[in-house]
Amino acid sequence: MSATEPGSTRSAIPWSMLLVLGGLSAAPPLSIDMYLPSLPKITADFAAPQSEVQLTLSACILGIALGQFFGGPVSDAIGRRRPLLAGVIGYMVFSLACAAAPSVQALIAV
Repeated sequence: MSATEPGSTRSAIPWSMLLVLGGLSAAPPLSIDMYLPSLPKITADFAAPQSEVQLTLSACILGIALGQFFGGPVSDAIGRRRPLLAGVIGYMVFSLACAAAPSVQALIAV
């Protein structure tokens, strides 16, 4: 019995949905992995101490953790679509704000 036959206990998941969910799951680790090699350049560009620039990485990880901590219960309460769209839009907005940050302190705050 295949997964699409009536009476089957398994449901077929479209490949497109698997690709989207996989991409969304990969976004936080990819963000960190692409960000780490740029720490020396950020230190030089902002002429800031390395310890202060490393706080931006802590802020990034804190943002990921808070998103999961608050986003999980919200998505359980109201559904998955709206919190997911809000999270993706927020990720884009804050990424643009990080790119436009005039100082390392602003980068930490964003």
